[in-house]
Amino acid sequence: MLMIDLEYCYAYMKRDKKTYLRFHIDDQENFEHLSKTPHKEIVISGLNQKYFEYFCKNFAGNFEIIQIASCPLIKDFTPFELLEKAHFICIDWNNKATNLWNMSNNKLLKGLYLKDFKKVTRLDGIDFAPSLTELYISQNPDVKWFLETLAPLAKCDSLKNLNIGISGILDGSALPIVKMKSLEKANFRSDLFETEEFAMLAVKLKKIELSPNEPCIVCDEDAVGKKNVLIVGKNKPWLQKNNKKIKQYEDEWNEFVKKYEA
Repeated sequence: MLMIDLEYCYAYMKRDKKTYLRFHIDDQENFEHLSKTPHKEIVISGLNQKYFEYFCKNFAGNFEIIQIASCPLIKDFTPFELLEKAHFICIDWNNKATNLWNMSNNKLLKGLYLKDFKKVTRLDGIDFAPSLTELYISQNPDVKWFLETLAPLAKCDSLKNLNIGISGILDGSALPIVKMKSLEKANFRSDLFETEEFAMLAVKLKKIELSPNEPCIVCDEDAVGKKNVLIVGKNKPWLQKNNKKIKQYEDEWNEFVKKYEA
């Protein structure tokens, strides 16, 4: 399976801990410690709505990489609209907010990582981000997160790298991805769409690095017991590599390919 190298996601997930500030807030007076820090990267936790707004207004502008970690009490992320200098924003687990924010003022924002943001069902606002080049959307195994549609992505003219690993897209359409003007790499959970949608992407996006782009994903023998072939598409099974049904799924895929090549 193709692994997407996302520059800004890699920056915050893999960097040396000495390069960023890990900060937990339990009192507004604690914020004063941020006024003199030399760090340009912060992982901050303990924020409620009041503290989040105070942080964005007074201190967030000093950081280029911001990770909001385990702050489920934040209901409204519109204070992020104040940030003109942030290069990368990560929100890791929130179950209160229902919307993103208008990103038109986030002029330097290159990377956005959203994880376990399950009450956000639309990506409205992301289409206004003028410089966004990569988007990573994911969930933990015990979380179910669905988006209504990917329609806003069709207007993300600068987006190059896309990774979506959530439970599903309710309207079932992958067409907005085809309309993305600058897309270079895309990686999707293998059951994000129906098989036909994946086959359509494989036909329409031949010039980009796309995964999955074949009817099956062959994994190591020990990946899922003895079943090491994953059929691509919603509700598709794991099978043993010698299972005759694999040929049926490959034929189905090829018929879809012919349909979209016509």
